[in-house]
Amino acid sequence: MKRNLKNIENIENKYNLVVFRMSIIFLFDTGVKNFTETNIKGNVIASKDGLLYTSIPVNKHWTAYVNGVKSEIVPIGGAMIALPLTAGTHYIEFMYFNKDLLFGIIISLVSLVLFAINWQRRGKPS
Repeated sequence: MKRNLKNIENIENKYNLVVFRMSIIFLFDTGVKNFTETNIKGNVIASKDGLLYTSIPVNKHWTAYVNGVKSEIVPIGGAMIALPLTAGTHYIEFMYFNKDLLFGIIISLVSLVLFAINWQRRGKPS
């Protein structure tokens, strides 16, 4: 499994399609419990060790948890994300949080405070 994860980003060059399909987990059962724009939760039963392939585009703002433990997100072909899983039942959670947005909100609030302080010092225009 480690060998597949190491080379998965260059899948088109390293593997043929048959080998790629064999490395993906065949799921017998899925159960999405919650699905929003920023959160996906559900149960997955994996028949063997491998990758849980998703249709979620690669993006640095996604975080994945498997059974409550933060998990490595593996890019597939530079386009979609996957999770390494062992055989068995797993509770999966994907969370999206844009840290850049938080940084922008903080800058805006600091600017607003500085503007208010400056407004008080100079006095209100007449």
